[in-house]
Amino acid sequence: MLAFVCQLQAQDKTYQDDMQQHIAQLDTIMQVEDMQRVANYFEEVGKTQINEWLPPYYAAYSYINLAYMIGKKSTDADTYLRLADAFLQKADALSPDNSEIYVLKAYCHQAKIAVSPDDRQEKQGDIAGTLLDQAEDLNPENPRIYYLIGQSLLFSPPEWGGGKEQACPFVKKAAEKFTTFQLESPLHPNWGRNGVEVYKMMCEQ
Repeated sequence: MLAFVCQLQAQDKTYQDDMQQHIAQLDTIMQVEDMQRVANYFEEVGKTQINEWLPPYYAAYSYINLAYMIGKKSTDADTYLRLADAFLQKADALSPDNSEIYVLKAYCHQAKIAVSPDDRQEKQGDIAGTLLDQAEDLNPENPRIYYLIGQSLLFSPPEWGGGKEQACPFVKKAAEKFTTFQLESPLHPNWGRNGVEVYKMMCEQ
């Protein structure tokens, strides 16, 4: 029994260490091939850690990043976002009513807008807004809610209600929330911290 417990502890430590290593890479990856490799890793981990919501969550996050990286000129962007949707469904089933998952769903719909803004802004923007409202209801301290609102407004034209004047209050709120946000574990979502500092500088210009 002791040997079995030790084996389980070793396996858990390996899982924790490997996940941390790959999560850390998400903030520094610049090449599509490297992001695909990390997405594949989270996808494979999800097949063994079937009760954990974080592997499919990060697989979805990786595919959303891939869609942004290749841009709207590639038809592969929608393929990546369909994969992200599928992994978000898995994460949601494993961890219902999770603010982080609702935020990432909203991020996925924002990425769909980026593929074809003129055709998708109204429908996908409404869906993303509803999801962020739901995320806020679940956890108003989640800084990624305000980060995504600020980001969306900052890069939207004034005729769509965007611009600095509308965006910067949300950027400021996100930055404030990040200063007090407490991670549940080293594996839990922490993205947006670097981005919000860039947006703060843009707001101050």
